[in-house]
Amino acid sequence: MKEGYHCGVNKFMPLWLRKILSTHFNSACYLHDQDHNAGVDMEQADKVFLERMQEIAGWNPLLRLQARLYYMAVRAYSSYKKGRES
Repeated sequence: MKEGYHCGVNKFMPLWLRKILSTHFNSACYLHDQDHNAGVDMEQADKVFLERMQEIAGWNPLLRLQARLYYMAVRAYSSYKKGRES
């Protein structure tokens, strides 16, 4: 995996926020970016992203909540991005 903070939108988010978002889910974010770059359907890539984050979270209820909230934010951004591309 390439070094760095892979969670968050580089264009819009300051580094300090990307660091926080990447604390637990950096590998899932990296793979999510790779899925998008490979042309995987956005909705499918986002669902797999959630599954990866839930796997990382295990049974930790706070991390599972964080994963769900982050997934919802990613879905909202993906929908916005898809709308702009249409």
